[in-house]
Amino acid sequence: MDKTIQLTLAFQEKAYYRYAFVAFHDTSLTTYNDSTLELTLTYGDNGDEMKSDLLNRLNPQNVILVDFALKGPMGDFRSDLAELILKCMLSANVCLAHPIQEDALHRFRVDLRTLRSFLYYARHLKIDGFQSLSLKLKLLSKSSNAARDNEVMAMLYKQYGSKYDQIPVVLSALRMEEAADVLRRQATEVWIDGIAEIMKAERHAEFHDSLEVVTRKQWKKLKRRCLDLDMKDDVSMHRLRIDLKKLSAALRVLLSHDYELESRLDQVKTIQSELGQIRDLRRFYILPGLDAQTRYRAVSKLTTLEEQFKERFDPKSN
Repeated sequence: MDKTIQLTLAFQEKAYYRYAFVAFHDTSLTTYNDSTLELTLTYGDNGDEMKSDLLNRLNPQNVILVDFALKGPMGDFRSDLAELILKCMLSANVCLAHPIQEDALHRFRVDLRTLRSFLYYARHLKIDGFQSLSLKLKLLSKSSNAARDNEVMAMLYKQYGSKYDQIPVVLSALRMEEAADVLRRQATEVWIDGIAEIMKAERHAEFHDSLEVVTRKQWKKLKRRCLDLDMKDDVSMHRLRIDLKKLSAALRVLLSHDYELESRLDQVKTIQSELGQIRDLRRFYILPGLDAQTRYRAVSKLTTLEEQFKERFDPKSN
């Protein structure tokens, strides 16, 4: 069965807009403000046809995908995937604003993590076909790691720093611009890939119930890992935190479909946050150039957080 898709494209320069207008002259299109095109396109079941056609007509580096919609029955899995890709796409577009809005990069990374986690659990449930998209999303996430790390260190410096610290000035705005530039060059092609995967995917009507069962089992395993965690093993702590983030994202998806999991999600987010603070402080207090008082304040807070975490999972304290 053919599928109809609506796309809204924006262009940073009129030359790109005029080129796209000509490229899509044979389709149903609407223009807005000489900078935006709204297209209605029809393709076969295989999303690869759509992807190939769009990439042949457009240079994705010159285009911002503003919106999309697929017509027809979707099913649980495909509807969730479309919603998560759209949310991630919209938050990425906010990062392209000038100046970049405060906390925009963090919101985009949270949405990106949710999408990646959703695909992780899809693979866990034997829903195949997303390896290429998952890899591209991972690379997109890595491109903003430096900017986010810089944000975190700057925040900790404001919280614990003193006038005696002698650390190199890191230009947060520059890091943010670097991350935004990667999004401009790469994101549109990733979103087109994602839409193609939606078109190819099965409906998986029982997906939510299966996901709830898997997350329930995963939560039990993660609680045991928290109990056995060696606080000095930074690698194990980092892996645990990643798995908690994946679980948190999956629980948020289920919550949006009226599964009563608020308490479980709150517990997961609390543990995830505590481990994040511990890891960030460990990286912060060893920065060169920190004043002794700054280092002392950071280490004191770190010690308190580690003790609180141990007590949370100590059977003797429960």
